[in-house]
Amino acid sequence: QASTLGGLFTRMRRVEHGGSRWMCQGAADAETERTVLVCHPADEEDAEGAVHRPQSLGSDFEELDNQHNIVDSVYAGAQEAFGQWIERGSGKGKFKLEAPYKPTGDQPQAIDSILQRLDRGDQYTVLKGATGTGKTFAIAQTIARSSRPSLILCHNKTLATQLARELKSFFPTNAVELFVSYYSYYQPEAYLPAGDTYIAKTSTINDELDALRHRATKSVFEREDVIIVASVSCIYGLGLPSHYLEARLSLSVGDESTVESLAKSLRDNLYTEAHSEEGVERGTFYVRHRAAGTDVVIWPPYEEEPVRVLFAEG
Repeated sequence: QASTLGGLFTRMRRVEHGGSRWMCQGAADAETERTVLVCHPADEEDAEGAVHRPQSLGSDFEELDNQHNIVDSVYAGAQEAFGQWIERGSGKGKFKLEAPYKPTGDQPQAIDSILQRLDRGDQYTVLKGATGTGKTFAIAQTIARSSRPSLILCHNKTLATQLARELKSFFPTNAVELFVSYYSYYQPEAYLPAGDTYIAKTSTINDELDALRHRATKSVFEREDVIIVASVSCIYGLGLPSHYLEARLSLSVGDESTVESLAKSLRDNLYTEAHSEEGVERGTFYVRHRAAGTDVVIWPPYEEEPVRVLFAEG
């Protein structure tokens, strides 16, 4: 049963074998204290998206002295179970913490205690400490050593932004993203009975915060070395993940396509066509015809700069 498994060390990874897709993950078996590879059919998910009916496929291997090697063991176990090697993404699931100092004082003990609780499957852990005692650094060490994607909730936008900046300094090569409300100003609708006055809802959206939200969502789908710092805005649903993936558009050098097909796909994904290249902004695209071919300038909402797609004449 899933309840007999201890803390999961790695995110699910897709394995394709014999025309079937499986999701596999390394876990600590609480009864045998051995590391096992738990897999389930990729399409067996309930309405909430939670995995159910897991099954071990006979890929038990020796308990590791160093749990940081669990990712390698998962892939080795999957290779044994399915008779094929799974190509690993570069840097996925690996957090590289960069700091000019190391844990001192009671930080090492606190970090080890938190990791033990995570491995044991404890739901709640409280890290106590006064302001300036290094709690953020201790959590950064915990994230790096556990190699787990992390969501950090903050009280407000200001604190979230400050914490995201601090964590980015610890993890400059990893995806540290900010996800907060994109409203610069929000006035809900109201009714004043005394004067029989209705006040309509008014709001102003910050384009930069909106772009950061899109980038955070993109990183969650594409990377495993991700830390999301968010306000309570993240509790509101963005839609089904499957719908998000279905709407993606992938382009690679050498692909064969037409400008018309690309433009239609962009419109289907709610991009609007700009009237000039100078008018391109986030969420828009522009088609420029040249003698040597055609350019399509696209500005994804999560990028700081637009990208240019060149079509060579066939």
